[in-house]
Amino acid sequence: MNGDSPLHLALMLKRDDIVALLLAAGADVNVPNGEGESPILVAVRYGNASGFAALLPRRLNLDRRDETERSPLFWAILENHEDMALALIQRGARTDQCSEGYTPLQLARIQDQARVVALLGGEI
Repeated sequence: MNGDSPLHLALMLKRDDIVALLLAAGADVNVPNGEGESPILVAVRYGNASGFAALLPRRLNLDRRDETERSPLFWAILENHEDMALALIQRGARTDQCSEGYTPLQLARIQDQARVVALLGGEI
């Protein structure tokens, strides 16, 4: 693994029991791995809904981008994790950042994610 913390690995492997133990022990929820991925971004990329839910109430940097310049919100939309995208937006993730020339609204339109588009104030 590329600089992954135990929390990153537990999220990748969807080991909710270990995620809970690490969070209870005070694991850093914003530490990036070697690819610049924060734990919340890893939860999104790996489709770990329960790990995502465990992280969400914490003091997270929701806008940290990985080495590809993609934020957790961009990944949530790209990977069709619409509920995660909605939660990130509702928690205050920046919606004005572009990645690969697209805003979250533009990408949500392409991905046909009507709820995300509506929350961002757009139309499909």
